[in-house]
Amino acid sequence: MEKVLQDFISRCGNYAKDELALYGDLAQQNVLWAGSPGYNARITQDAIDEVPSFAGAGLTAAQVADAVYALEQIRGIITNALPALTVLANL
Repeated sequence: MEKVLQDFISRCGNYAKDELALYGDLAQQNVLWAGSPGYNARITQDAIDEVPSFAGAGLTAAQVADAVYALEQIRGIITNALPALTVLANL
């Protein structure tokens, strides 16, 4: 195998390790957002505007919701690819 291809696979293995390391955190953030703490209902625009750095950045509650949704989609993709990611991460 060409070294460039070998290096590519090795880099992908490192990325797989990183993603698997985040997997538990992504699962937990989904529980906090959609589960019994109900962060999805508690993070309002008024609450965001109370934090100067959030307000100064122009952060909106809709942006938070969109980002959390994207993170949950990523978690779902990782779940579906766990066997392949696990093999690659353990090279």
